Amino acid sequence: MRLAYLTNIYKTFFAGMAIAIVLCLSPVYAATGGWHGDKDIARLRLIATTLATGDEAVIRAGLEVELGEGWKIYWRSPGDAGLPPVLDFSQTSNIQQHAMQFPAPHRFSLFGLDTFGYSERVIFPLTLTVIDANKPLLAVADFSGLVCREVCIPLSYQLDLSLPRGDASPSRHAYDIAQAQAQVPSLGTSRGVRVVEAVVRGDTLSLRLADRDGTAVGLSRYGNGGNGRGVSDVLVEADDGFAFSAPDFVNGAAVVTISGKPPAGLIGKQAIATVLTPEYMLEEAITITSAAASSGAIHASYAPLSSLYSMGGGLLIAIIGGLLGGVLLNGMPCVLPVLAVKLTSVVGLGGAAQKTIRRRFLMTAFGIVASFIVLGLVLLALRAGGAAIGWGVQFQNPLFLIALIVVMLGFALVLADFWLVPIPSFANRLASASGGLGGDMKDMAGGALAVLLATPCSAPFLGVAVAFAFVATPSEMLAVFVAMGMGLALPWLVIAAKPKWVAALPKPGAWLVGMKRLLAVGLLMTALWLGLVLTSVVGDGRGGDGDWETWLPDKAEMLVAEGQVVLVDVTADWCLTCKANKLFVLNSEATETVIKQVGAVKLKADWTKRNDSILAYLSSFDRYGIPFNIVYGPGAQQGIILPEVLTHASLADALKRARGL
Repeated sequence: MRLAYLTNIYKTFFAGMAIAIVLCLSPVYAATGGWHGDKDIARLRLIATTLATGDEAVIRAGLEVELGEGWKIYWRSPGDAGLPPVLDFSQTSNIQQHAMQFPAPHRFSLFGLDTFGYSERVIFPLTLTVIDANKPLLAVADFSGLVCREVCIPLSYQLDLSLPRGDASPSRHAYDIAQAQAQVPSLGTSRGVRVVEAVVRGDTLSLRLADRDGTAVGLSRYGNGGNGRGVSDVLVEADDGFAFSAPDFVNGAAVVTISGKPPAGLIGKQAIATVLTPEYMLEEAITITSAAASSGAIHASYAPLSSLYSMGGGLLIAIIGGLLGGVLLNGMPCVLPVLAVKLTSVVGLGGAAQKTIRRRFLMTAFGIVASFIVLGLVLLALRAGGAAIGWGVQFQNPLFLIALIVVMLGFALVLADFWLVPIPSFANRLASASGGLGGDMKDMAGGALAVLLATPCSAPFLGVAVAFAFVATPSEMLAVFVAMGMGLALPWLVIAAKPKWVAALPKPGAWLVGMKRLLAVGLLMTALWLGLVLTSVVGDGRGGDGDWETWLPDKAEMLVAEGQVVLVDVTADWCLTCKANKLFVLNSEATETVIKQVGAVKLKADWTKRNDSILAYLSSFDRYGIPFNIVYGPGAQQGIILPEVLTHASLADALKRARGL
């Protein structure tokens, strides 16, 4: 009987363990579809970056393909032979649309034929736009494709992927999909290099590149470092019937031979150029010209940046832009809450010695510059890890917002004398022994707080500096961030140079108590605003706003193709400059009148919560922060980018130009 009792205990224990293991492991595999195919030839499955659907309308996923030895699968343009892989999600009722991306392919040459594709293993990143984010996802996709070795085998499978409702925490596939995304050529992976000339000469097409300052970037067969490729390559996609050879590299240009159709048929047409080098990858639409028409002009979409950087070195212009943008940040709505802390520091020093005033302001300036350096190092680490980076994205993190709310409330309570922070006797002794080190740390912390509140929004000149920095070398990026910090710290440095301006203020007294309580109200309002932002970040995703439709990838381009004028507003609840633009310009009666006159469609891209599609959209214009507004139309198919601080005149002019008025 005792044996039977023990047996029941063991059975119960092992059954409980089995259930626990299943419960623990089931979320992990919820993001993984089943394998289909022969592992010795090719097998494939769908995977997702998250364990559940979350509350976003866009779900990141991937098509994972493992290939047997010697087998390959094709790129979107296979080359001289082959078929591209295709996914069809039409059987899934909750998926509105999907987009499949292709990492940089390899060139395979056999018997004089060139094909493009992948061997061993590849993940194709997927973007699934769902109709209802509150429903679990039961995705079914029909796959068709071709794999080849000595022979070619067509593949056709029905793939599946299921995601339950719940928090969109990362799955074990998130890193692999992010790595695959980082290998997709785009303007964001070009390190600022663009195609500036695509010229037909005889039966060849010659491509030349330049960097941001207009300096020619030479192409060569080999290079070092970068994306793991030892050989450079250039792929051109044009209308059906045109074929392009492997490139020759002549005097820094890539020259490909045109076949299939007369080369003259390419002149004036658009094509897609994909440039793969050991240092960078680039993919962009190009307009092909003839040798007689070419004058070395920069592609239209690149002209604004090129004209700016042509005034001098790209790094020098970025540093100047960072310095000016940092100065202007002091007057932007995002930084206004910091004024309470600034004013408290200033009025509390009335009658103090000039030496003391100078030291305190220098320490605050040092805290600002040091914080920008730390921010730059963090962004460099994220970039090195393959993550997409943007300006102010820390405000998409709930933990960051909670910490900032606590800091704001703490400052407000101290200023209002509702909370006195007890200072232990040993801390006083330590501060005295350290020669004022405690006060220095407090001033530096104030500078760091100014940086934290300054980074949600962009400012004039700052967008150019950030665009350069985010694709520059580590040393160049840090140089630009130091310039931004110096710009933001400039008012503090001015006071440090002229401390007698503060020393002339009256000594602290009863008037200071009233001032501090008034400033405490401002900090409480800041904490309330951050609380509302936190609610938006952790709450349900929002789409349109009133008569603003929800932005989706390629939606603006589709509307323009139908002859519409489109205004895109990339905004976020944590961007106060965006709110000011909306209040004073975008929603004004004068603007509404012009919008009705030109018949414009308004699209809102809400970046309050993390959205890689919006970040990719911004980076395609060399922008990594907001506000960002652009107008498209029949008269401006490439788009007219508006300044960070909107005016009715600039917006009305862009809308009319886009309509062709």
